[in-house]
Amino acid sequence: MKKILTILLIALSLNAFAVINDPGQSNSVDNLGAIVKQDVMFINVLNSEATATLLKGQLVVADLTDDNGFGVVSSSVSAVKPMCMLLKDLAVGEKGRCQVYGYTDILLFDASVTASAGEKIYVSGDNSGYSVYILAREAGTSGLPSVADALDASSVSGAIEAYLRLL
Repeated sequence: MKKILTILLIALSLNAFAVINDPGQSNSVDNLGAIVKQDVMFINVLNSEATATLLKGQLVVADLTDDNGFGVVSSSVSAVKPMCMLLKDLAVGEKGRCQVYGYTDILLFDASVTASAGEKIYVSGDNSGYSVYILAREAGTSGLPSVADALDASSVSGAIEAYLRLL
């Protein structure tokens, strides 16, 4: 009986030390120090558009006419900071996950201004009707809210690798 209690106590103490950091607070690394999981944060949303499908990688804003806290729409208003980035196409009335923080390689990008690695990415002021895309700008020149940091250089419109900071 004493051996069983000792083994049980050892097993419980090993489990207590298995989690070194709080879940969701840091990247996970393997025994060689390589990052194996990058933390990201998501929220659940609902496409509140009347007729439009929202696109994967698109930045969306809160639907202020719905007042439910989870409805999102596209925006042609450039000065509005986006709520999150969609992880899949959402048809009208469809629910899905929307990323608010962390690494992504699907953020839609308007390359009318070339992005450099490490550069801040801002909501487009030049193509506000082009709300599916965003625009890279030099820090401090746009007056618009920064939404992410570019991780790669890009001169082509489409998906870009970035680190989202929409919290």
